[in-house]
Amino acid sequence: MATKQDVFDLCKSLYLKSVNNVKAMAVEIAKIAEKDGIDIDPKAVAGEFDVVLQYSLLQVAVADFELDADEIIFIRDLTEYGDFVNYCSSEKFKLTWEMLYNASINDVRKLLKSLEDIIKDLSGRFVRIFAICDAATEYNFVSDLEDYLNTIITGLSLMDGDQTSDEKEVQTVIMSAVRQIKKLKKQ
Repeated sequence: MATKQDVFDLCKSLYLKSVNNVKAMAVEIAKIAEKDGIDIDPKAVAGEFDVVLQYSLLQVAVADFELDADEIIFIRDLTEYGDFVNYCSSEKFKLTWEMLYNASINDVRKLLKSLEDIIKDLSGRFVRIFAICDAATEYNFVSDLEDYLNTIITGLSLMDGDQTSDEKEVQTVIMSAVRQIKKLKKQ
């Protein structure tokens, strides 16, 4: 039987594959955009991907009305280029992972709901970049991305002991982004 660390390690490797594809695609688009005087920073695009992923994983984590310490650690430690709580923090409001963990589940759910449109908008650039690059290749990168993300979501769901039907059925922003990539790729 796999330990929580084994599950996390697998998910981390799949995350790295995903974010490296996002960065590589951003590099290619940046080369093209630079000719038109448009600056695209691949690390910033990867950071946006990370924020959307962490937000989406929080959506999954609170779907069963529980937020376990292992889930918070999984979400916090998975990504490398962006951080949801740093993205949400401002001079007036400092959000931390500890604050999220200590907040009531209803408050966390309200926070996520209030940020959903902002996070959806944030996903837009990585969606367009991924769709354009994936459409230009013979290999179906979005299929890999979807598989990797589904495994990561399942891995997170197992951090508190079992995956509930609520966690399986939650509609996350990241999986909505994958559907958008598929739609754009076909155009």
